[in-house]
Amino acid sequence: MIKKTPFPVHGGNIQQASEKYGFPLAQWIDLSTGINPRSYPFSTLDKRYYQQLPYLDPHFIQAAKKYYQTRNILPVPGSQSVIQLLPDILSSGNLWVPEVGYQEYAYQWQKNGRTILSYPSFDVEESIDTIGFSIEQGEVDHLLIINPNNPTGLIIPVDVISAWAKQLHFRGGKLIVDEAFVDMQPEQSVFSLEENLPENIIVLRSFGKFFGLAGVRVGFVSAAQDVMDILQWRLGPWFVNGVAQQIAIEALSDRQWYDGIRAQIVKDSDATVALFEPIMRAFQAEQLTNSGLFSSWRMEAAQGQVLYERLAERGVLVRLIPCSSARCIVRIGNHWAGDDALPISLAERLETIR
Repeated sequence: MIKKTPFPVHGGNIQQASEKYGFPLAQWIDLSTGINPRSYPFSTLDKRYYQQLPYLDPHFIQAAKKYYQTRNILPVPGSQSVIQLLPDILSSGNLWVPEVGYQEYAYQWQKNGRTILSYPSFDVEESIDTIGFSIEQGEVDHLLIINPNNPTGLIIPVDVISAWAKQLHFRGGKLIVDEAFVDMQPEQSVFSLEENLPENIIVLRSFGKFFGLAGVRVGFVSAAQDVMDILQWRLGPWFVNGVAQQIAIEALSDRQWYDGIRAQIVKDSDATVALFEPIMRAFQAEQLTNSGLFSSWRMEAAQGQVLYERLAERGVLVRLIPCSSARCIVRIGNHWAGDDALPISLAERLETIR
């Protein structure tokens, strides 16, 4: 199905929410981004990283290769930078995207005059059947898989992705795999294919979400060398700043921290879901996923709008994502109060909605 993609709306704009709803800026609880609230506690940085031109540090590349378990990787200033370049550097043809998923891909391709078609993204069997049939019929030029899907939580098995990539390869097509949230389930990454990873797969990884450091603006892409060379040329020199490189080296190398934080993220997620469950039952919402860094709930569009407004009026920001004219998704990131106790807790704010 061809559809016009509106300008994407992203989470995390607390300033805008504060101005609209009149709730004090410092007292907002932001659950709209899916970013780990327990950010990596990096060390104090040497001032030379602020002073020197940021050529790529070999230790940065090595740390990324070890963490992601791949031999072919290019650091980028956030995966968004690659998303914006892909429609311009990939061959002509359409891109198949999830009906509900991260909207920047569809938006960037349509902005570049490219054709977008969509496939179902709630039920894994329906998704696999639709994509598989469309590839066999020669209808797919390029394909995007978001694994796990943001916001539906859908996961396509890596062996299925590999088979599709091989089919598309014969037609000169690329298969883009966005693994922004796969750090919680690294075994689901296509990097687990190792030497059997098809050369026409383009993998995007996010650093900021799992490590809780979105402002650092670091991401990674793995693809065939010709694609990586074009991306590096288009990004220009010094495309990942020196401070970001040093923070990433420390974080990506700290196995004790990232192995331990996965269990803590699960606890945070379960606790957040438990707080919201009574409200979601009252709003007749269906839980779609609890993927670790966010949970998603599907409900009637009018109900979702009411819930979003009531939460915002109490200084709680979530994501409201349209599915259709009748249905929507409310996506909720993990809550962690941290060391700064707010005058009104999340539980107290939610209690006034029930």
